[in-house]
Amino acid sequence: MEQQQRLHTALDRLVRRSQSADAEVAARARVSLDATEVEAVKLIGGFGALAMRDFSNRMRIPASTATSVVDRLERKAIVARERNAADRRVVQLSLTAAGKAVLQDITDEHLRLCREMLAAFSPGEQDVLLDMIQRLSNGAKVGEEE
Repeated sequence: MEQQQRLHTALDRLVRRSQSADAEVAARARVSLDATEVEAVKLIGGFGALAMRDFSNRMRIPASTATSVVDRLERKAIVARERNAADRRVVQLSLTAAGKAVLQDITDEHLRLCREMLAAFSPGEQDVLLDMIQRLSNGAKVGEEE
């Protein structure tokens, strides 16, 4: 049981460091973003374009909340809505040029954080660590598919 607790604590710390990196980027962004908005930018940017329904499902938030998040991001010129040409009932979300710049800032900050964390390990240890994290993340079915 001690190992599971150590793993839980370590993963919790990693998640908090990642969220802290998101908060730092949001604080430096040209527009003010909250944690949910940062997560939304990462999600939409990861797909290139995403249907509103899929956005709501992947964010694990009700449709009404998803609409509010997208409304805020649209007012900030971070996200654009567009009707799907094949099915006009479907609203597609994509990042604007400003949204792509914010996503790049978020990505850069996460890469900086990763470099900082990996610096404590030799190249061989880094390879082992990354292999183990990959195996752990592939085996952990938390509800989202990559």
